[in-house]
Order: sequence, then C-alpha cells, then structure tokens
Amino acid sequence: MDLGKVASVIVGANLGYLLLALLLMSLFYFLEAVRWSSILSWRLSPMAAFKYSRTAYLVTSILPFQLGELVKPGFLKLNHGIPYAEGLTSVAAGRLLDLVTIILLGVVSAVVVSISTSLDQWVDLALRISGAVALVLVFLLLAAVFNAQAATNLVVRVSRVVPLPGGVKSAVPRLFTSVLAGAQ
Repeated sequence: MDLGKVASVIVGANLGYLLLALLLMSLFYFLEAVRWSSILSWRLSPMAAFKYSRTAYLVTSILPFQLGELVKPGFLKLNHGIPYAEGLTSVAAGRLLDLVTIILLGVVSAVVVSISTSLDQWVDLALRISGAVALVLVFLLLAAVFNAQAATNLVVRVSRVVPLPGGVKSAVPRLFTSVLAGAQ
C-alpha cells in the first residue's frame, strides 16, 4: 500500500462529501439507538442506547466476531436493572431486523438487476436461501410470541434431527428457552 497516495487522496477529498457522510452516519447510529430503545419498550433513553451502542462498537473493533455486542446487555443490567437474558434478546432482535433489512435490500436489488440482466444461478439461489432462512426465523419468533411452548417443542425436535455435535445439540433448546424468557 502506498501511504503517500492514500494521504494525497485524503487531503484532496471533497470536504462537503465527508461532512455529508459524517452527518448520515450519525443519523444512522442515532436511529439505530432509537430502534433499540423501542425494542426495549422505551425503558432506555435513545441517548443511553446511543452511548452503549457506540461503546459496544469500540469493543467490537478490538474483539473478533462482533463480541462487543455482548457488552450492551451488561450495560442494561448494571445501569437499568434489565436482566442480561432480556438485554441479549433485544440485541438479537436488533440483529434480526438488520438481517431482514439486508435481505429485503438484496431481493429488491436482485429484482432491479434481473430486469436489466440475468443473474447468475448461484446468486439467485443464495438470495432464495437467505430469504427462506429469514422467513423461518421471523415465523419462529412470531410462533414463540403466541405459543412459547409449541415453539420450544419445535426447536427441541429440530435440534434432535439436525446433525449437530452433542454439546451444541443440547445447548440449542436451552438457548432458545433463555431467549424466550428474555423476550417476555
């Protein structure tokens, strides 16, 4: 990488575009905080959610695999008395909404692109599989809201059939039950 070239590009960047990008990123992060506050039924102010989210992002910058997200429920428990499982469920719900949004954007993009050109088969298949997974997750969450016991029984049955390592196979139903307890 040529650092001199990188520096010249940064120095020559249009300040208006940089300020616009900064404004849009700030708006996005604030709306993300508002969404998290609403997921938690407004027991957390959007400004507190913003502070916790940005701190979690800082931790995520240091740790792999988005592990900084696990800091958010800790803040909720320490500062607001919200149980860790409920906080973790709220973080998972936010990530699920992110996934659904990305899939919807992907589907819309695929439709727009497919109108003008034909998509490769593997891209089409990947979008279909992603959409199906998102629908299954949304259906499972809705089923859990309306009939938690039936949804838990379904997860137990599926975890028995799917070839998973022993420790994971027994952990899946416990994790699902814990997530449901946090969502209620």
